[in-house]
Amino acid sequence: MSPEEAIIEVYGIKIRKIVVHGKTEKYNGADVYIEVENEKFALIQFKLQSNGRYQFKKDQLNNLGKWCNFCVKDKARPLTCPSFIWLIDDSRYYYIHRILKLCKVLKILNGRLSGSIQEFERHGITRSSFKELLAKCWVGAPFSRKPSLQVLRDYVDSTKRLVISFSVGVE
Repeated sequence: MSPEEAIIEVYGIKIRKIVVHGKTEKYNGADVYIEVENEKFALIQFKLQSNGRYQFKKDQLNNLGKWCNFCVKDKARPLTCPSFIWLIDDSRYYYIHRILKLCKVLKILNGRLSGSIQEFERHGITRSSFKELLAKCWVGAPFSRKPSLQVLRDYVDSTKRLVISFSVGVE
């Protein structure tokens, strides 16, 4: 495994990002746990397009869907869900990143396990918007609904996937 680490600052909030991936794949399928200390948390799964389509696995969608139990309905903050999919389109001369709530991805898929790039183009938010919303605590589920360490362990056990931590805070 090869770690990739970066620290970014948005509105005075430092976000430490660690992504671990195999040598043959960059992001596809990695699960990332993001936490704004004492404020919000989210779990994101990366998906890289292949031949103009995003491919999903039912068990991965179901496991990510379990995190929707921590969603808080709040009309003032519509992104209080912790479950996101980060779609990466590398089919052009540059990468396009879109981040969507899991429920939106499921609605677009409508029971299918794959969808074209075009189906997702006008949905979600950009990577920079996600970072800003994270710093403002508008993305992710409130800590009042934070999963226990046991829930995280159960997720790792059931998915056989690595959960990578982002630490966010003010220095």
